[in-house]
Amino acid sequence: MRKYLLLSMLCICCCIFASGCNLMLSRSHATEFTWKTADPKDKGMDAEQLVALDNKVSMNKKITSLLIVKDDNIVFEKYYNGGDPNNPEGVFSVTKSIVSALTGIAIDQGLIGGLDTKISEIMPEYFVNEQDSRKKDITVENALTLTGGLKPADDDFQNFINSPDLFDFAIKQPIVSKPGTKFAYNTGLPQFLSAMITKKAKMSAQEFADRNLFGPLGIQNYDWMSDRNGINVGGTNLSMVPRDMAKFGLLYLHKGKWQGNQIVSMKWVVASTERHISTNTTEPGDQYGYLFWLSDIKGSDGKSHFSYEANGYGAQIIRVIPDLKTVIVMTFNAFSQEEADPERMLREDVIPVLEKVKQ
Repeated sequence: MRKYLLLSMLCICCCIFASGCNLMLSRSHATEFTWKTADPKDKGMDAEQLVALDNKVSMNKKITSLLIVKDDNIVFEKYYNGGDPNNPEGVFSVTKSIVSALTGIAIDQGLIGGLDTKISEIMPEYFVNEQDSRKKDITVENALTLTGGLKPADDDFQNFINSPDLFDFAIKQPIVSKPGTKFAYNTGLPQFLSAMITKKAKMSAQEFADRNLFGPLGIQNYDWMSDRNGINVGGTNLSMVPRDMAKFGLLYLHKGKWQGNQIVSMKWVVASTERHISTNTTEPGDQYGYLFWLSDIKGSDGKSHFSYEANGYGAQIIRVIPDLKTVIVMTFNAFSQEEADPERMLREDVIPVLEKVKQ
Protein backbone atom coordinates (compact mmCIF):
# COMPACT_ATOMS: atom_id res chain seq x y z
CA MET A 1 0.00 0.00 0.00
CA ARG A 2 2.76 2.42 0.95
CA LYS A 3 4.58 1.73 -2.32
CA TYR A 4 1.41 2.51 -4.30
CA LEU A 5 0.89 5.74 -2.41
CA LEU A 6 4.47 6.79 -2.86
CA LEU A 7 4.30 6.08 -6.57
CA SER A 8 1.28 8.37 -6.69
CA MET A 9 3.34 10.92 -4.83
CA LEU A 10 6.09 10.72 -7.44
CA CYS A 11 3.67 11.39 -10.25
CA ILE A 12 2.24 14.37 -8.43
CA CYS A 13 5.70 15.73 -7.63
CA CYS A 14 6.63 15.53 -11.31
CA CYS A 15 3.57 17.54 -12.24
CA ILE A 16 4.34 20.18 -9.64
CA PHE A 17 7.97 20.44 -10.67
CA ALA A 18 6.92 20.77 -14.30
CA SER A 19 4.54 23.57 -13.45
CA GLY A 20 7.39 25.61 -12.03
CA CYS A 21 5.81 26.09 -8.62
CA ASN A 22 9.07 25.66 -6.73
CA LEU A 23 10.50 28.64 -4.90
CA MET A 24 14.09 29.72 -5.50
CA LEU A 25 15.15 32.23 -2.88
CA SER A 26 18.37 34.24 -2.77
CA ARG A 27 21.52 32.24 -2.14
CA SER A 28 23.33 35.36 -0.90
CA HIS A 29 24.10 33.72 2.44
CA ALA A 30 26.17 30.91 0.92
CA THR A 31 29.85 30.63 1.82
CA GLU A 32 32.63 29.16 -0.27
CA PHE A 33 33.60 25.55 0.22
CA THR A 34 35.88 23.35 -1.85
CA TRP A 35 35.85 19.60 -1.39
CA LYS A 36 39.12 17.87 -0.72
CA THR A 37 39.71 14.75 -2.74
CA ALA A 38 42.23 12.03 -2.02
CA ASP A 39 43.70 9.09 -3.79
CA PRO A 40 42.10 6.09 -2.09
CA LYS A 41 45.53 4.51 -1.76
CA ASP A 42 46.61 7.45 0.41
CA LYS A 43 43.76 6.54 2.75
CA GLY A 44 44.89 2.93 2.93
CA MET A 45 42.19 1.68 0.58
CA ASP A 46 42.74 -1.14 -1.86
CA ALA A 47 42.59 0.21 -5.42
CA GLU A 48 41.67 -3.21 -6.84
CA GLN A 49 38.75 -3.47 -4.43
CA LEU A 50 37.49 -0.08 -5.55
CA VAL A 51 37.71 -1.10 -9.20
CA ALA A 52 35.74 -4.21 -8.37
CA LEU A 53 33.20 -2.08 -6.48
CA ASP A 54 32.82 0.25 -9.46
CA ASN A 55 32.38 -2.65 -11.85
CA LYS A 56 29.75 -4.29 -9.71
CA VAL A 57 27.81 -1.10 -9.00
CA SER A 58 27.85 -0.12 -12.68
CA MET A 59 25.89 -3.29 -13.46
CA ASN A 60 22.93 -1.95 -11.50
CA LYS A 61 20.60 -0.11 -13.88
CA LYS A 62 18.86 1.95 -11.20
CA ILE A 63 21.71 3.62 -9.30
CA THR A 64 22.67 7.13 -10.43
CA SER A 65 25.47 8.02 -8.01
CA LEU A 66 27.76 6.65 -5.34
CA LEU A 67 29.95 8.99 -3.33
CA ILE A 68 32.18 8.03 -0.41
CA VAL A 69 33.75 10.54 1.95
CA LYS A 70 36.50 9.14 4.18
CA ASP A 71 38.41 11.29 6.71
CA ASP A 72 36.81 14.43 5.20
CA ASN A 73 38.05 13.58 1.69
CA ILE A 74 36.10 12.35 -1.30
CA VAL A 75 37.75 9.03 -2.08
CA PHE A 76 35.15 7.65 -4.49
CA GLU A 77 32.67 9.49 -6.71
CA LYS A 78 30.99 7.90 -9.68
CA TYR A 79 27.81 8.61 -11.62
CA TYR A 80 25.81 5.99 -13.44
CA ASN A 81 22.84 5.64 -15.74
CA GLY A 82 22.65 9.30 -16.65
CA GLY A 83 23.33 10.66 -13.16
CA ASP A 84 24.49 14.28 -13.32
CA PRO A 85 26.64 15.75 -10.52
CA ASN A 86 25.33 19.24 -11.27
CA ASN A 87 21.63 18.52 -11.63
CA PRO A 88 19.58 18.53 -8.39
CA GLU A 89 17.43 15.44 -8.15
CA GLY A 90 14.52 14.74 -5.84
CA VAL A 91 15.69 13.35 -2.51
CA PHE A 92 12.15 13.00 -1.17
CA SER A 93 12.15 12.20 2.56
CA VAL A 94 15.78 13.22 3.04
CA THR A 95 13.93 16.51 3.48
CA LYS A 96 12.77 15.30 6.88
CA SER A 97 16.33 15.12 8.21
CA ILE A 98 17.04 18.62 6.90
CA VAL A 99 13.96 19.89 8.74
CA SER A 100 15.20 18.12 11.87
CA ALA A 101 18.41 20.16 11.70
CA LEU A 102 16.47 23.38 11.14
CA THR A 103 14.26 22.59 14.12
CA GLY A 104 17.32 22.16 16.31
CA ILE A 105 18.70 25.48 15.12
CA ALA A 106 15.35 27.18 15.78
CA ILE A 107 15.27 25.78 19.31
CA ASP A 108 18.84 26.92 19.97
CA GLN A 109 17.93 30.40 18.73
CA GLY A 110 14.98 30.53 21.12
CA LEU A 111 12.40 30.62 18.34
CA ILE A 112 10.83 27.36 19.53
CA GLY A 113 10.68 26.64 23.25
CA GLY A 114 11.90 23.06 23.15
CA LEU A 115 10.97 19.45 22.56
CA ASP A 116 7.98 19.61 24.91
CA THR A 117 6.50 22.63 23.15
CA LYS A 118 3.05 21.77 21.90
CA ILE A 119 2.32 22.41 18.24
CA SER A 120 -0.97 24.01 19.29
CA GLU A 121 0.87 26.63 21.37
CA ILE A 122 2.62 28.06 18.31
CA MET A 123 -0.07 27.35 15.72
CA PRO A 124 -3.31 27.85 17.72
CA GLU A 125 -5.25 28.98 14.65
CA TYR A 126 -5.35 25.38 13.42
CA PHE A 127 -6.94 24.10 16.64
CA VAL A 128 -9.75 26.62 17.19
CA ASN A 129 -12.53 24.26 16.09
CA GLU A 130 -10.76 20.99 16.94
CA GLN A 131 -13.03 18.59 18.80
CA ASP A 132 -10.37 16.04 19.74
CA SER A 133 -8.37 17.62 22.57
CA ARG A 134 -5.62 14.99 22.20
CA LYS A 135 -4.38 16.75 19.07
CA LYS A 136 -3.54 19.79 21.16
CA ASP A 137 -1.05 17.66 23.10
CA ILE A 138 1.12 16.77 20.07
CA THR A 139 4.61 18.10 20.76
CA VAL A 140 7.67 19.05 18.75
CA GLU A 141 9.29 15.81 19.86
CA ASN A 142 6.29 13.82 18.67
CA ALA A 143 6.69 15.38 15.22
CA LEU A 144 10.43 14.64 15.21
CA THR A 145 9.96 10.98 16.16
CA LEU A 146 6.89 10.45 13.96
CA THR A 147 4.84 9.56 17.02
CA GLY A 148 2.12 12.19 16.59
CA GLY A 149 -0.65 9.62 16.83
CA LEU A 150 -2.45 10.95 13.75
CA LYS A 151 -3.52 8.84 10.83
CA PRO A 152 -0.62 9.24 8.35
CA ALA A 153 -1.12 11.78 5.61
CA ASP A 154 0.71 9.25 3.42
CA ASP A 155 -2.42 7.08 3.49
CA ASP A 156 -4.08 9.71 1.30
CA PHE A 157 -1.00 11.29 -0.18
CA GLN A 158 -2.61 12.48 -3.39
CA ASN A 159 -5.06 14.70 -1.56
CA PHE A 160 -2.44 15.70 1.00
CA ILE A 161 0.12 16.99 -1.49
CA ASN A 162 -2.58 18.75 -3.53
CA SER A 163 -4.01 20.46 -0.48
CA PRO A 164 -3.54 24.25 -0.44
CA ASP A 165 -2.54 23.96 3.23
CA LEU A 166 -0.62 20.81 4.12
CA PHE A 167 -0.64 21.59 7.83
CA ASP A 168 -4.42 21.82 7.83
CA PHE A 169 -4.79 18.54 5.98
CA ALA A 170 -2.42 16.69 8.31
CA ILE A 171 -3.92 17.96 11.57
CA LYS A 172 -7.44 17.13 10.44
CA GLN A 173 -6.58 13.41 10.25
CA PRO A 174 -8.06 11.38 13.11
CA ILE A 175 -6.05 10.33 16.15
CA VAL A 176 -5.31 6.58 15.94
CA SER A 177 -2.92 6.24 18.89
CA LYS A 178 -1.89 8.27 21.89
CA PRO A 179 0.69 10.88 20.85
CA GLY A 180 4.22 9.86 21.78
CA THR A 181 3.58 6.14 22.05
CA LYS A 182 3.74 4.61 18.57
CA PHE A 183 5.88 5.15 15.48
CA ALA A 184 3.87 5.66 12.30
CA TYR A 185 5.50 7.01 9.15
CA ASN A 186 3.72 10.30 8.52
CA THR A 187 4.96 12.94 6.08
CA GLY A 188 2.41 15.35 7.53
CA LEU A 189 4.18 15.71 10.89
CA PRO A 190 7.33 17.50 9.61
CA GLN A 191 4.97 19.99 7.97
CA PHE A 192 4.10 21.18 11.47
CA LEU A 193 7.79 21.91 12.07
CA SER A 194 8.24 23.77 8.78
CA ALA A 195 5.19 25.92 9.53
CA MET A 196 6.36 26.64 13.08
CA ILE A 197 9.81 27.72 11.87
CA THR A 198 8.20 29.95 9.26
CA LYS A 199 5.93 31.62 11.79
CA LYS A 200 8.51 32.15 14.54
CA ALA A 201 11.42 33.12 12.28
CA LYS A 202 9.20 35.38 10.18
CA MET A 203 10.67 33.89 7.02
CA SER A 204 10.19 30.70 5.03
CA ALA A 205 11.95 27.53 6.14
CA GLN A 206 13.93 27.79 2.91
CA GLU A 207 15.23 31.27 3.72
CA PHE A 208 15.91 30.14 7.30
CA ALA A 209 17.96 27.28 5.84
CA ASP A 210 19.84 29.65 3.54
CA ARG A 211 20.83 31.78 6.51
CA ASN A 212 21.56 29.06 9.05
CA LEU A 213 22.29 25.74 7.34
CA PHE A 214 22.58 25.68 3.57
CA GLY A 215 24.37 29.02 3.45
CA PRO A 216 27.15 28.09 5.88
CA LEU A 217 27.59 24.75 4.05
CA GLY A 218 27.84 26.49 0.68
CA ILE A 219 24.72 24.75 -0.63
CA GLN A 220 23.15 26.81 -3.41
CA ASN A 221 22.17 24.42 -6.18
CA TYR A 222 18.90 23.07 -4.82
CA ASP A 223 15.12 23.38 -5.08
CA TRP A 224 12.58 23.18 -2.28
CA MET A 225 8.90 23.26 -3.04
CA SER A 226 6.22 24.88 -0.91
CA ASP A 227 2.52 24.31 -0.58
CA ARG A 228 0.05 26.83 -1.96
CA ASN A 229 0.02 28.50 1.44
CA GLY A 230 3.69 29.38 1.02
CA ILE A 231 5.05 26.87 3.56
CA ASN A 232 7.96 24.72 2.39
CA VAL A 233 7.04 21.04 2.33
CA GLY A 234 8.49 19.67 5.55
CA GLY A 235 8.63 16.00 4.69
CA THR A 236 9.54 15.76 1.01
CA ASN A 237 10.05 17.62 -2.28
CA LEU A 238 13.61 18.87 -1.75
CA SER A 239 16.10 18.39 -4.60
CA MET A 240 19.87 18.33 -4.09
CA VAL A 241 23.09 17.23 -5.78
CA PRO A 242 25.10 14.35 -4.26
CA ARG A 243 28.03 16.48 -3.11
CA ASP A 244 25.69 18.71 -1.14
CA MET A 245 24.02 15.67 0.38
CA ALA A 246 27.49 14.60 1.48
CA LYS A 247 28.08 18.02 3.09
CA PHE A 248 25.06 17.50 5.30
CA GLY A 249 26.30 14.05 6.28
CA LEU A 250 29.78 15.37 7.02
CA LEU A 251 28.30 18.15 9.17
CA TYR A 252 26.62 15.52 11.33
CA LEU A 253 29.69 13.28 11.38
CA HIS A 254 31.49 16.26 12.96
CA LYS A 255 28.71 16.79 15.51
CA GLY A 256 27.37 19.89 13.80
CA LYS A 257 30.67 21.69 13.31
CA TRP A 258 31.70 23.03 9.90
CA GLN A 259 34.97 24.79 9.08
CA GLY A 260 35.43 25.69 12.73
CA ASN A 261 31.88 26.96 13.23
CA GLN A 262 29.14 25.20 15.18
CA ILE A 263 26.26 25.22 12.69
CA VAL A 264 24.04 22.76 14.54
CA SER A 265 24.65 22.30 18.25
CA MET A 266 26.51 19.15 19.27
CA LYS A 267 23.74 18.44 21.78
CA TRP A 268 21.14 18.46 19.02
CA VAL A 269 23.16 16.25 16.68
CA VAL A 270 23.71 13.69 19.43
CA ALA A 271 20.06 13.71 20.46
CA SER A 272 18.89 13.47 16.84
CA THR A 273 20.96 10.37 16.20
CA GLU A 274 20.09 8.54 19.40
CA ARG A 275 17.48 5.80 19.53
CA HIS A 276 14.12 7.21 20.58
CA ILE A 277 11.61 4.66 19.29
CA SER A 278 11.46 1.37 17.43
CA THR A 279 10.19 1.46 13.86
CA ASN A 280 9.15 -2.19 13.81
CA THR A 281 10.98 -2.64 10.52
CA THR A 282 14.53 -3.54 9.54
CA GLU A 283 15.11 -1.25 6.58
CA PRO A 284 16.18 1.45 6.38
CA GLY A 285 16.50 1.22 10.15
CA ASP A 286 14.93 -0.55 13.11
CA GLN A 287 15.20 2.53 15.32
CA TYR A 288 14.34 6.18 14.80
CA GLY A 289 15.91 9.37 16.12
CA TYR A 290 14.74 12.87 15.32
CA LEU A 291 13.77 12.32 11.68
CA PHE A 292 16.80 10.05 11.16
CA TRP A 293 16.79 6.29 10.66
CA LEU A 294 19.22 4.36 12.88
CA SER A 295 20.65 0.90 12.37
CA ASP A 296 23.62 -1.35 12.98
CA ILE A 297 25.08 -2.39 9.67
CA LYS A 298 27.19 -5.53 9.39
CA GLY A 299 30.06 -5.92 7.00
CA SER A 300 31.14 -9.06 5.20
CA ASP A 301 33.06 -10.22 8.28
CA GLY A 302 30.02 -9.84 10.52
CA LYS A 303 31.37 -6.83 12.41
CA SER A 304 28.65 -4.40 13.37
CA HIS A 305 28.85 -0.64 12.80
CA PHE A 306 26.35 1.83 14.22
CA SER A 307 25.04 4.13 11.51
CA TYR A 308 22.33 6.67 10.90
CA GLU A 309 20.89 8.05 7.73
CA ALA A 310 18.62 10.44 5.94
CA ASN A 311 16.56 8.29 3.59
CA GLY A 312 14.27 9.27 0.73
CA TYR A 313 11.90 7.28 -1.44
CA GLY A 314 13.57 5.21 -4.14
CA ALA A 315 16.78 4.91 -2.07
CA GLN A 316 18.13 8.43 -1.83
CA ILE A 317 20.58 7.94 1.02
CA ILE A 318 22.96 9.90 3.22
CA ARG A 319 24.53 7.25 5.47
CA VAL A 320 26.88 8.27 8.28
CA ILE A 321 29.10 5.61 9.89
CA PRO A 322 30.92 7.30 12.77
CA ASP A 323 33.41 4.58 13.70
CA LEU A 324 34.61 4.42 10.08
CA LYS A 325 34.69 8.23 9.82
CA THR A 326 32.69 7.84 6.66
CA VAL A 327 29.74 9.39 4.85
CA ILE A 328 28.16 7.47 1.99
CA VAL A 329 25.76 9.04 -0.49
CA MET A 330 23.75 6.88 -2.85
CA THR A 331 21.06 8.04 -5.26
CA PHE A 332 18.81 5.95 -7.44
CA ASN A 333 16.29 6.59 -10.17
CA ALA A 334 13.06 6.50 -8.19
CA PHE A 335 11.03 6.02 -11.37
CA SER A 336 13.01 3.05 -12.66
CA GLN A 337 11.39 -0.37 -12.54
CA GLU A 338 14.79 -2.03 -12.24
CA GLU A 339 15.57 -3.96 -9.08
CA ALA A 340 17.89 -2.43 -6.50
CA ASP A 341 18.90 -3.44 -2.99
CA PRO A 342 20.88 -0.54 -1.53
CA GLU A 343 21.20 -2.10 1.92
CA ARG A 344 22.73 -5.22 0.46
CA MET A 345 24.99 -3.10 -1.74
CA LEU A 346 26.23 -1.22 1.31
CA ARG A 347 26.67 -4.35 3.37
CA GLU A 348 28.33 -6.56 0.78
CA ASP A 349 30.15 -4.15 -1.51
CA VAL A 350 30.85 -0.80 0.13
CA ILE A 351 31.45 -1.53 3.82
CA PRO A 352 34.06 -4.27 3.17
CA VAL A 353 36.19 -1.77 1.24
CA LEU A 354 36.13 0.59 4.21
CA GLU A 355 36.72 -2.09 6.81
CA LYS A 356 39.92 -3.24 5.15
CA VAL A 357 41.53 0.17 5.21
CA LYS A 358 45.17 -0.14 6.18
CA GLN A 359 45.87 1.92 9.28
